[in-house]
Amino acid sequence: MVHADATHFGANVSKQDAYEQVIEQLQSLMDGQKNWICNLANAASLLWHGLKALPEPSNRVNWAGFYVRDGPDNLILGPFQGRVSRC
Repeated sequence: MVHADATHFGANVSKQDAYEQVIEQLQSLMDGQKNWICNLANAASLLWHGLKALPEPSNRVNWAGFYVRDGPDNLILGPFQGRVSRC
């Protein structure tokens, strides 16, 4: 199981290695979980905290999350981490 400190990276980790670690962690979190809201919420959290743990300039992210389709021509705010966003 992925630990809450999972997005703490070692010193001098490359962006590519960090992303690969986040993908592996997300796959573990999603294993057996079919609820898409739960999965997107965990993905947003992993991305947010993973980016914040990287060195400059990658850690200057202010939002990580998802917009989801609500009908054929409309997007609504889905799970995210970071600053408030418009719906």
